[in-house]
Amino acid sequence: MKRSTMLSMIGSLALFGGALQAQGKPGLGLLPFTNSATGKSHDELAPLAKGLADMAIEELLPNPSLRIVERDQMNKIMEEQKLSADGTVDPSTVIKLGKIVAAKYMLTGAYITMGNSLVLTMKAFSVETSEIVWTGSVTGKTDNILVLINQLASKATKGLSLPPLPPAQEQAQQAKAERIKLPLQEALKFARALDAKDAGKKDEAVALFNQVLDKFPEYELAKKEKASISGK
Repeated sequence: MKRSTMLSMIGSLALFGGALQAQGKPGLGLLPFTNSATGKSHDELAPLAKGLADMAIEELLPNPSLRIVERDQMNKIMEEQKLSADGTVDPSTVIKLGKIVAAKYMLTGAYITMGNSLVLTMKAFSVETSEIVWTGSVTGKTDNILVLINQLASKATKGLSLPPLPPAQEQAQQAKAERIKLPLQEALKFARALDAKDAGKKDEAVALFNQVLDKFPEYELAKKEKASISGK
């Protein structure tokens, strides 16, 4: 890489991190989840690495007391740093990314299926000390992925002693997750749409988002991701 390009990249990242820090809220960055499934399931579930992270970010975003680094922003930085998009990042790199985005905590996750159940785990690194300061997990049926994500995000917020959502808003998010009932296969479809989006395959991504929305018209994240491509 040319020196001028490297300096430009470092400068833009420093400005990005500085702007985030200036907002004065606890910053959270979340990397793609690690696929811990084995055998045939490993390949089948691979798209969830991005999909679950995007869902968790969306679950945390409504909290006005937190500053969440959105997926597209983190993707851009990971691409510039030549990092894997499947969640396989070593702890020192996690901390490095946290410093770039001026986060207080960096979250990493993993997932595995056990029969008809899905196990999600998460841990939080303190960017200041480089230590793991919280770990948590949730287990549930694969017929409602959003409920598991809601539970995991809530555990992370409480485990890190971060400001919670107002009670009414927290209850509304829980109720919405329970109402939508997004099963694993549709979550995979959503995740494949994200893969297509990231690969620049806009038509394929929109088609997959539409398939999810045909069955789950209330799913705001699918609407949001689709709109980021098509504008509607």
